[in-house]
Amino acid sequence: MVILFLLPVNYAYTQTTYYSRVNGNWTDPITWSTTACGGAAAATAPGAGDNVIFCEGKTVSLDANSTINNINVNPGAILNIGNKTITLNGDLVIDGSILGQNGTFIMNNPSYISGVGTIKSKNNACFSVNADITFSSTDLSIFSDINSDIIDIDNDVTVTNNGKITVKGNIVGGNTGSTWINNGTLIIRGDMLTTGTLKASASGNTINYSGTVSDQDIKTPADNSYHNLIISGTKIKTQQANLVINGNFTINSGTYDCNFFDLNIKGNWTNSTTFIYEDRTVSFDGTSDQTVTSIGGETFYNLTINKLSGTLLLNDNVTVIETLTMTQGNINTGDNKITVGESKTDYGTLNYTSGQVIGKYEKWLTSTNHS
Repeated sequence: MVILFLLPVNYAYTQTTYYSRVNGNWTDPITWSTTACGGAAAATAPGAGDNVIFCEGKTVSLDANSTINNINVNPGAILNIGNKTITLNGDLVIDGSILGQNGTFIMNNPSYISGVGTIKSKNNACFSVNADITFSSTDLSIFSDINSDIIDIDNDVTVTNNGKITVKGNIVGGNTGSTWINNGTLIIRGDMLTTGTLKASASGNTINYSGTVSDQDIKTPADNSYHNLIISGTKIKTQQANLVINGNFTINSGTYDCNFFDLNIKGNWTNSTTFIYEDRTVSFDGTSDQTVTSIGGETFYNLTINKLSGTLLLNDNVTVIETLTMTQGNINTGDNKITVGESKTDYGTLNYTSGQVIGKYEKWLTSTNHS
């Protein structure tokens, strides 16, 4: 008896790494070497299954729409995509520069984007995201000369940010399933997912709304919670719903308008410019010491202290126009003071259950009001 074993034949999938060796066009083999940055010219240009490394001091211009596996742009290297598109099936490392007019990266497979470089588009989208991707960049900047759509997240696709990324434009989504999960730092100058879902409550993560071209709406996250929320830039940032800040709330520049919604703060409050308080409530209920810092003093319409542990420490004067509610926990004014009311006709109210003010407490009174 003869036993015949039929073994499967594996057809090798050739994957070549190409290095930019001179300034030139993507489709020109002379631009590339398959041995090293300074190696001999390649016989062909990179294909769909290949990897490309852009070498320091070299500029490659994309002269035709192309598909590639992994891209690595080294420090001092430039990839100019112009008005073309690159379909990326692998990972993208950007430590140099990527330039474009209306050029776009199409992300069709799950991939990672990292690096400390820049991507600059003069007009439109930089990324069309059609599969889940993860940013793990140390400090990546993506921007355009106009406030255009920079990252376009397809229906039911998730982008996870585990690093630090600056987006000087809009992040847009196709439907409510278009999701941005923020585990690192995002600095956003344009619209933040007017359609789509934001998850920003992960411990330690930060979102900084830094618009300078137009006003920004503060995106309401899936659970109404941010960890650290920073306001900067020169425009008005407008709250869209009641928010919980599990970390610190910071207004570095520009204007923050609560837009008739409440704020619940579990970390520190720092305001260096303008907070529009409307007739709403700011509550402090963190479980450790919290600080209020505001150049020239801070004004709240309603202020609630509900701290199971820790103390609210005032680094500057605080005025409560309408109602100070002390449910539990102490306020320590230090060398400053807390004032309830703003005149003998707008004398404010103290709604007291427990706790104490350690330091200076000032309350406006009328001739018939002695509380």
